[in-house]
This record gives sequence, C-alpha cells and structure tokens, in this order.
Amino acid sequence: MLPDRHIDLLAVGLLAIPAVAALFVWDALPAEMAIHWTAAGTPV
Repeated sequence: MLPDRHIDLLAVGLLAIPAVAALFVWDALPAEMAIHWTAAGTPV
C-alpha cells in the first residue's frame, strides 16, 4: 500500500488535471454559460 504522502500527492495531481485543462481552453469558453434549464430543456 502507498504511504499517506503518496496518496495525498496523487489526489492533488488528479484535482490539478481539470484546472490545468481549463487554463488551456479558457479563451475558447463562452462569456456566459447557462446554469438553469426549463422543464422543456431550454436554457434560461
């Protein structure tokens, strides 16, 4: 089994992947994103 420190480093590394990926595509993201939808599935 891995020591506790290795588990922590693995967890931090896995959490960093989406953050780094977001930095790479930041300019391609829309200015506003829909966060609520109606029952019909249209964004509000």
